[in-house]
Amino acid sequence: ATHGHLFQEPSHAEFAWQQRHRSTLTSPLPKEVMFAGNPRTPGSLSFENICFELNTSRMSRLRDTWGSPAKQQKMQEFPLLQYKQTNSSQQNNIAAEDKCMIESWNDEWIVTHLASDAMTGLRHELDVLHSLGILSITANGKVVLSEGWEKRTPQMILQEMKHAWGAMADAHNLFCIHDGMRKALESTWENVDGSWQLALPSKKEKDMIDDEKPVLDEDEYQLRKQIFIENYNNWVSEKNGMGDFGV
Repeated sequence: ATHGHLFQEPSHAEFAWQQRHRSTLTSPLPKEVMFAGNPRTPGSLSFENICFELNTSRMSRLRDTWGSPAKQQKMQEFPLLQYKQTNSSQQNNIAAEDKCMIESWNDEWIVTHLASDAMTGLRHELDVLHSLGILSITANGKVVLSEGWEKRTPQMILQEMKHAWGAMADAHNLFCIHDGMRKALESTWENVDGSWQLALPSKKEKDMIDDEKPVLDEDEYQLRKQIFIENYNNWVSEKNGMGDFGV
């Protein structure tokens, strides 16, 4: 099951800021791209009820297929289109093995749809985290945390950890964050006088590389976010015209 009630879709402005803040691009973006809003409904619970689609039998079939290169190859070679041209009586004669293959394709389509921008945006999120070096894809296609992922975490995650789901803010872990991930971040970063710095084990080590340590200032972060959202709101107002003000 998924804790779908714990994630609420951000507003259009917040979504645009999240994408820009985590972007690895250094060149200017067109405003239509930079200020693109949330493709899903702000405030909605996009992950809620997904567990009913990803039931035990479907997940079992998916694991079985993903764990077998031979089955994956067979799915790619399966002449699925021929069944679209057959009538109902002919489809009743489809071999049991072929029916299982069609069922496997249906499972793949459902997962692809659920991960799409229209439903949850999970595929896009995985792409972003991979580009940041936080996630890696293994040779057999598994998604894993990259070595040293903690040091590449965007500041927005550190801010959320401090104010929402960190050990100090959420002692009972009501946000259901994995304990290993939470402890890894809290042991890697420390907040000193309103700035995030990499936590080092000894004073000698701190003195040796103090000038090279990344410092993520909270006030600067909030100012950049405020300016971005103001620019976003101005752009939306200009795009919508006077009708945005009810005139």
